[in-house]
Amino acid sequence: MESALEKDISANTSLGGFGGKETRSIQLAGIVAVAAKKSKRPVRCMLNRDEDIITSGQRHPFLATWKVAVNKDGKIQALDTDVYCNGGHTQDLSGAVVERAISHIDNCYKIPNIHVRGRIAKTNTVSNTAFRGFGGPQGMFICERLAVCPYNKAEVLLNI
Repeated sequence: MESALEKDISANTSLGGFGGKETRSIQLAGIVAVAAKKSKRPVRCMLNRDEDIITSGQRHPFLATWKVAVNKDGKIQALDTDVYCNGGHTQDLSGAVVERAISHIDNCYKIPNIHVRGRIAKTNTVSNTAFRGFGGPQGMFICERLAVCPYNKAEVLLNI
């Protein structure tokens, strides 16, 4: 009997493991499983790069509003913010993404008093999914934006 180590095996590289590859493979896997069951043979389906990008979803756009309290020295003392995550037409990984965004809302800054609310908006757009950072970059971007302009009308639309 030949062991697996004695066989030549080739496989295409699958890059990344977050987001679309984590949850969006189910549809294709189901189709391939039905085809394999009906034909009683192994079935292989490979998407080209364009098809993979179309089916794996996009990063969540965010909207944030905030109120900031600063002391005489200009240091931020308190932050009250609402974070809205565009989940698209299905939830997918939106809960985890908004959770990570709000947990990174202070970035590397020491803000003594924080109150943050995260909400997922169901829209009539394509469902969004997680990417590298899983919502962390959106939360940190919000913090950087408010650190730069805490006195401006506090609203920023993120589509990063």
